Amino acid sequence: MNNIVKKNYLLLIAMAVITLASCTDKYSYDAAQPLDNAKITLEAEQTSYYFEGAQEQQEFSFNVNRPSETGSVTISLVCDNDKVKVPETVTFNDGETTKTVTATSAIAKGEKVTVSISAIDTDANIYSEAQYIVITLERDKYAWITCGKAIFVDYTFDGATGEVEVQRCEGEGVENTYKLVNPYYAVYEEGIGDIKFKLDDTGKPVDMVTENNVIVSLFGYDFYFDPVSFGAYCNFEKDQDGVYWVSCLLKQGSSLYTGGSFGFMWTEGYPY
Repeated sequence: MNNIVKKNYLLLIAMAVITLASCTDKYSYDAAQPLDNAKITLEAEQTSYYFEGAQEQQEFSFNVNRPSETGSVTISLVCDNDKVKVPETVTFNDGETTKTVTATSAIAKGEKVTVSISAIDTDANIYSEAQYIVITLERDKYAWITCGKAIFVDYTFDGATGEVEVQRCEGEGVENTYKLVNPYYAVYEEGIGDIKFKLDDTGKPVDMVTENNVIVSLFGYDFYFDPVSFGAYCNFEKDQDGVYWVSCLLKQGSSLYTGGSFGFMWTEGYPY
């Protein structure tokens, strides 16, 4: 009796194996194939833009690339922010692998947005980190309007002089606020930064407009202006000849040094 049971049990197992094998033979699976598309990638030399408050319409550019130069193809672009407009399509002619694209935005004063731009999935190289770019756009809350020119002289280093543009700030609470546009770049072709200052209704100096007490930076030094704590070294004055003089400290790391000094005088558009 036991032999019969064992034989029947083994027979059932054998039938199950045969049945399973016959079922699995009905199915086959193919490996996933990569998308056959233009394999578009994007790149941008600049990924952060700061626009003056007067710029109601803003522009920036980036490159769209494809790996093959053979044939013509038209691809589609998308952006995740409706405040930024990119061309809906980009066409590559035979022999072209890179196209420079210009996008436009209309962000409000004081607004800052981050946008992502890419080709649509059926055109993009979805296996590349360069399938999209992220761009940050920021607009000054105030409008800076060119109002004249000035001669700028630096006495901190070697007395270099240069002519610079003067701009006036327009906006609530910023009356009589001006800036010298990149004055140290004008005299040394180094350093980037505007020098901002505030006057009263007669043109008399009121204060330097700083960020964390720093007027501008050059040659590894911050021009440090804190007349409250260092009144003997930090001054903003106007002499009888109409020249504005600024003295300040130089900050490097946590150390402060004396000797910061520069002056300027309007040559065009003096408002007082």
